[in-house]
Amino acid sequence: MGQAQSYPCFEIGGAPFELGRQHGEACRDQIRVFLEHSYRTIGEAKQQDRATLRTRAESFVPSIRGFIPAAIEEMKGIAEGANVTFAEIVLLNVRTELTLGDAGLSGGCSSLGFLTSRTDGDSAIIAQNQDVGDWMRDVGVVLRVAPRAKPKFIMFTWAGVIGYPGFNEHGVAFVQNQLYTEGWRVGVSHYPLKRRILECRNLAEVLDIMQKTRFSSSGNYLMVDGENRLVDAEIAAPHGVGVIEAEDATLAHTNHIRSPELAAFDTYRTNLPDSAPRCERADGLVQNAAKVGAADVMRMMSDHVGYPHSICRHNDGAAESIETVASYVMEPQQGRLHVSYGNPCANGYTAYRL
Repeated sequence: MGQAQSYPCFEIGGAPFELGRQHGEACRDQIRVFLEHSYRTIGEAKQQDRATLRTRAESFVPSIRGFIPAAIEEMKGIAEGANVTFAEIVLLNVRTELTLGDAGLSGGCSSLGFLTSRTDGDSAIIAQNQDVGDWMRDVGVVLRVAPRAKPKFIMFTWAGVIGYPGFNEHGVAFVQNQLYTEGWRVGVSHYPLKRRILECRNLAEVLDIMQKTRFSSSGNYLMVDGENRLVDAEIAAPHGVGVIEAEDATLAHTNHIRSPELAAFDTYRTNLPDSAPRCERADGLVQNAAKVGAADVMRMMSDHVGYPHSICRHNDGAAESIETVASYVMEPQQGRLHVSYGNPCANGYTAYRL
């Protein structure tokens, strides 16, 4: 499998503002591309001008400050480094919430997880295909982050976004899937939560945070930690959090709610009807595998059953088509993050180390 292209990787470190300033400087061009596209797509969908979008974004600042205070200084640093306004960086970090549950602006995603008892090495493995609009390839980066007095971590993220899938030095790792429910509101948005996960020592700490927080929107988190625990947490705002523990040392998830107590609130099944068959295929792949290595999981992430709406998702020709713009396979105990640029079936993976 050939390596066509890879996402850029930057190292940043220090106190929150300095961390952000380095991020903004390194990703200045990508941040501006991300901003322009976000202004256009969200503005057109919601019939709102740029000033209105910035004002709406700033309404989330008190919730973010109360949840993860250092994020405010970090976002101010990103703004300075990228030479944009603070409100614009906040906008990027509440972008999903500004859609108010409009599924047409987001995407799919498929996730898999294996505990060490089901892998052929000394690390659990979790993986995700990131399915969004193809333009987002232009704003993806890998960041290796050394915050002052907090755990070191590595993540794949969008330029200007403070938290996205990755893992930290304690072995806490997560991937994600979009979920939709009615009742989205101003509260803690998901990018700050993703950053907070990367500051935790184990999943007990993560789940405690999730249960105690008022979230603005819905999302799914497939997670593993250094204590060899694998769980899936479905945040169905404003209805609660469903937690699914791995029963056979494996888990899989796509874009619909699987917790019985929350399934009635799911509004995405009709928007993305391929979620259920993708999940059935993912369940079969993880449950039927005896022992897997990273290469085996990469092949699973290249699976084309149900093409083009497969785990490795391809453009279907529709105006709002989504596709796999990145795939990540993580071995957190080995300190390895493997990322494909675009569809993994065509482009292979680049390995990045914490």
